[in-house]
Amino acid sequence: NIVTNIFSPLPLTAICLVWLLYFIHQKKYHYVIITSLSLGGGYILTFLIKNIVLRIRPENAAIIETGYSFPSGHAVTATIFFAIVIYFFVLRVRSIVLRELLVVACVFIALVVSFSTVYLGVHWLSDVFAGIGLGLFWVTLIILFVKYAEMVFNTLKKVRRKNTI
Repeated sequence: NIVTNIFSPLPLTAICLVWLLYFIHQKKYHYVIITSLSLGGGYILTFLIKNIVLRIRPENAAIIETGYSFPSGHAVTATIFFAIVIYFFVLRVRSIVLRELLVVACVFIALVVSFSTVYLGVHWLSDVFAGIGLGLFWVTLIILFVKYAEMVFNTLKKVRRKNTI
């Protein structure tokens, strides 16, 4: 229960809001875009899918949870959050051992948070697998989209410079 609550969507979102302020201050706007679109889009997709599938939660859960079950919002949010941590910070760590520890820790925490909801009886195992899959798909799509947009933007800047000379 503690793990589920500490790494629930609300605290992870609060951490991301602090990151956003830091990234804006540092003028790292691509990090702002990736964080905002990944987390915000993840919430929207989870909400939409829950309201399309309308899957009822398991009975006799250890804690009371309302709303629909599929996909697990905890799994989506934890997966997106820790994937962003890996993407933003893993290459900044110079030590290979510490880099690998960071990746292992992020994956481990995301999995523990995701599967803790099954343990507490508020999600089916398939809800968690779907949440992890959705989170990985969405954050990867956003990162690729931002990288592609940066590439196009930089190419257009070069073309404009060339044409003005």
